[in-house]
Amino acid sequence: MTNNRPLLLALVVSLGLAVAACSGSSSTGPLNNASVVTDTFTLVDSMYRDTVWTVPVGSGPFATFNARVATIGIPDITSAIAADGLVLVYMSTDSTADSTNEWTPLPLSVSFDYLQTFTYAYTAGQVQIAFYESETNIEIPAPNVYEVIVPTQEFKIVVASGSAGALLAERHVDLRSYSQVMAALRASR
Repeated sequence: MTNNRPLLLALVVSLGLAVAACSGSSSTGPLNNASVVTDTFTLVDSMYRDTVWTVPVGSGPFATFNARVATIGIPDITSAIAADGLVLVYMSTDSTADSTNEWTPLPLSVSFDYLQTFTYAYTAGQVQIAFYESETNIEIPAPNVYEVIVPTQEFKIVVASGSAGALLAERHVDLRSYSQVMAALRASR
């Protein structure tokens, strides 16, 4: 009978080293055990529902706007991510099919004679995209948002565990830049 103890010992040590190399977290290296998911989705006018949207105003009261809100199921937003993780939403600002796709973070406000705003909120399992209009000049009222056709828009969502959010903060990544976020997270676009 042959002695397999040296071979067994080498196998156990190798397995132990491999497991040790895969565990833990690093603030300067790849994400290791952090979870990062990206997805792209398109919203059309029929997906929005008429409702209201409430936003904080400084440290004081809240402002409520009539809004069109679309709710999208995102199963990757777990209760743990909703409590301690990071959810970022970007909107395509690509105006032609031939140009490179630019992603702008929400909230995004564009001023005409009134302000048009796209913003978002999330809870476990879903993200809500809101579109509302507000007056910037009392002499020019904003249109009734319930009568406005919300333009078709493409959105990109980044869902990351709490360790990924900590990594981005530690590296001082500009969360307004989708490409910087993804480069820091070493995730594919």
